[in-house]
Amino acid sequence: MAERPQGKCPFAWDGVALPCAVGALGVYLCTKRWMSARGAAASAGAMRIYTPNGALRQSWDGGVPMVVCAGSFNPLHSGHLHMAEAARQKVQARGVCFELAVKNADKGGISEVDIQKRVRQFHGKHCVAVTQNTLFIDKAKAFPGAWFVMGYDTAVRFLDPKYYPEGSAAGVLRDMDALGCRIVVAGRHDDAGTFCTLPAEAVPEGFAHMFVCLSEEEFAENVSSTELRRRGIVPK
Repeated sequence: MAERPQGKCPFAWDGVALPCAVGALGVYLCTKRWMSARGAAASAGAMRIYTPNGALRQSWDGGVPMVVCAGSFNPLHSGHLHMAEAARQKVQARGVCFELAVKNADKGGISEVDIQKRVRQFHGKHCVAVTQNTLFIDKAKAFPGAWFVMGYDTAVRFLDPKYYPEGSAAGVLRDMDALGCRIVVAGRHDDAGTFCTLPAEAVPEGFAHMFVCLSEEEFAENVSSTELRRRGIVPK
């Protein structure tokens, strides 16, 4: 059984219920489930992956589960980088890949010119995948076995029943679970200074094992891309 990390996350941390947990990651990588999940990436649609040196690849070859941090990165800021690294350390993943979706369920699409500006922000830092994956189930198919790190507000939206015709995220979570994907949630401070983290009751019954929370000590950095844009800080 994996040792429970320190923090206030309300979700279970168990080497059996959460096979990707610290101490059990190597075992999970050897399972047939991981190998079969990799095959699902082919059905997720085309993507462009830029390596840290700017080289372009047309496909994701998997290998080992990594932390995937999705966002619009307009602009990329320290909160994105530090959140992804905190998640990587939490789950002992081998690396980080950022995902820039050219369409977004809430924000619409972006132009190719803007895509290239945002991609350049990652040069020399991390790989970035440009995809058309607006929904997390599409992201899971593109990155089977990944740990998806998301902020508190994104996690709340992801679980919001209004995004699902059936009125629950349970079906999507079931499919993501079958692909070996897990979710790391980073909390934030509200206007009163209270640290907000995803409450257990927000997750549909039977899927708490898929979630791991970063404690306030592990990550608590409130940086707003919107505020940075207001100050004129934008991708160039």
